[in-house]
Amino acid sequence: MAGSKTKDVIIRGVYRHFKGNYYIVDGVAIHSEDRSEYVIYQALDDPSKLYIRPKAMFLEKHDGVHPRFEYVSDQLEQQLCK
Repeated sequence: MAGSKTKDVIIRGVYRHFKGNYYIVDGVAIHSEDRSEYVIYQALDDPSKLYIRPKAMFLEKHDGVHPRFEYVSDQLEQQLCK
């Protein structure tokens, strides 16, 4: 089941990228100099792939209409993480 929510990003939640790949959010990091937030996430098909992206970009609509990353539910997370 998904963990805590950090201002619209669900930690341990599974998200689908608009190109179709699935990722799990590991956390939200704070830049030590400017205090900007970054989402840390990893590919479900290859946990060795760890990514970081500005939180605003993670949450934005990539084309002005569709979300770049879409939360896909606790049920899918349970199926994919077994």
